[in-house]
Amino acid sequence: MSLALNRRNNRDEAPAIAVFRSPALPSIDGGRGADDAVDHDAVDSDGAERSLSALDGDADPAADRWRLKIAIALQKSLDPMILLEEFSNRLSERIPHGGLRVQAISPKTRPVVDYAIGRSGRRFCGLPIDLHRSGKGYRSTAHATEMERDARRAILFFRDTPFCPQEKEDIARAVALLESPLRNALTHQAALRGIFEDPLTGAYNRAMMDEVLAHEIENAARQGTPLALMMIDIDDFKRINDRLGHLAGDRILVDFVKRIQGGIRKKDRLFRYGGDEFALLASHTDAAGIRRMQKRLRTAIEDSSFELSGFDGLAFDAPKDPISIPIRAAFGIAEYRSGDNPLELISRADKELYREKRKA
Repeated sequence: MSLALNRRNNRDEAPAIAVFRSPALPSIDGGRGADDAVDHDAVDSDGAERSLSALDGDADPAADRWRLKIAIALQKSLDPMILLEEFSNRLSERIPHGGLRVQAISPKTRPVVDYAIGRSGRRFCGLPIDLHRSGKGYRSTAHATEMERDARRAILFFRDTPFCPQEKEDIARAVALLESPLRNALTHQAALRGIFEDPLTGAYNRAMMDEVLAHEIENAARQGTPLALMMIDIDDFKRINDRLGHLAGDRILVDFVKRIQGGIRKKDRLFRYGGDEFALLASHTDAAGIRRMQKRLRTAIEDSSFELSGFDGLAFDAPKDPISIPIRAAFGIAEYRSGDNPLELISRADKELYREKRKA
């Protein structure tokens, strides 16, 4: 039998566990997804709720402990990954690993997690967490179950012996306990993205910057750790808008942000400060570190042109053939000084930015 974390294509898209009776696995590189496999049992939302209802009449200390873990996780954070970790822990506690081995693995997954075909899957329930920690399975801000959407992005496991009824019941209870908190967490996360993210570029917005910057300054002051702020601006961006149109300018901004995000660390935060100006906040980073980052970003932005073609939002009188647009960026850097408030740190970085722009 094979086990795959999966999602049912029902109206609520409830998380589910699919248990395949047949060792014939869905195609990894194409073909049918896990939900299309024949002759399989799936613990769907209805079955999970029935199992949980039956559980309510019984004294089950283990289930009560797990409910408490979920409640504590929700108090700490509404991050779906925390809830998925509790889900993994629940399965790890109740489902024996004996005889379980990796049968198939996604090519995209292989380089980022320590699994190999034919190898014992002792920690198979930790797969979502492994992908999350690797930073390559999916962004933590993305939909928490995106990696489970189809078999091409999963690891599938094969077990020589069938799952017993008690094991299936444990899976059903785990799904039931997690389903509502996970759905609430995803809704909450989507709402936060709407409040704190710039809808065009995906960078955090100015409201988020004000909140995070104040918090990081407080941490730096209390812990004595370095903190640096970098302002980044596209040179002569107005001319691009005037020549090619605002839709083309939007495409440039989106690509600009992608290049920046490709050259920074996970813990660094990028904000759209306004227009074509962005702010990068780097905690635990001194002046030398932020200068190295600046050099890296300048190379990423300026070494290759930005490409626009045909229907990329060019103005009606712009050339229809693909065009290359060289972009230059200006940078302003400020390191936190004892006693700084957010406005003082921003002001120093802004002044350096405009000194560089005047030189250019």
